[in-house]
Amino acid sequence: DRADHLQHRTGLFGWLSAWQQTQDGRFRDSAVRAADWLVAAQDPDGAWRRFASPFSAHAVNTYNTRVAFALAKVGHALGEPRYLGAAARNVQWALTQMRANGWLENNDLEDNERPLTHTIAYATRGILEVGLIAADGTFVDTAARMARSVAQSQRRDGALPGRLDSAWRPASRWTCVTGNAQMAIIWQRLAAATGDPSWKPAAESAIRFNLSIQDLTADEGGVRGGMPGS
Repeated sequence: DRADHLQHRTGLFGWLSAWQQTQDGRFRDSAVRAADWLVAAQDPDGAWRRFASPFSAHAVNTYNTRVAFALAKVGHALGEPRYLGAAARNVQWALTQMRANGWLENNDLEDNERPLTHTIAYATRGILEVGLIAADGTFVDTAARMARSVAQSQRRDGALPGRLDSAWRPASRWTCVTGNAQMAIIWQRLAAATGDPSWKPAAESAIRFNLSIQDLTADEGGVRGGMPGS
């Protein structure tokens, strides 16, 4: 049956968490089947080119390091080195798509010349988390470099440009609320992993911006608490 990496990445996080919280073997088995499928679908160089997400206009995407993160997490939890090895191979492949300034090719749903902060964050988080799980300092340092470049584009109000070009310059006048939140998580993770508190201000500023646009006054319950563009 046709599947896509988006579904299996999301499923892996959910099934692993459900198994860890309940110890119900059905959730573990589901995680194993999904992880096995991803390993089988991976190309020898570490990329995933088959069964791409229907939301993406491209068959090859470096933001699939987010999938690698899920595989690495399952591999670590289950003590299965095959999964961690597949995750590391994907990150290694992604780094072959990286320009000298740390910017990744093939990293957007539609416009690879101006990727969304949403997909930039997917790629950065994946590289970071696989690096932390595999104790690979090169991966962690690479993610930190990317995260620092994104932080340099942060506006005074805490928002990030919705898109960045290949020189890490703002490429949109609007902000991606999801990307703001994702990058805040990455900066906080880096602060915790490295012990460097200089990551925290960018994270806190992004969170404050997102909170500032949250609708807390609408009468409609389906709107109240929501955020535009999220």
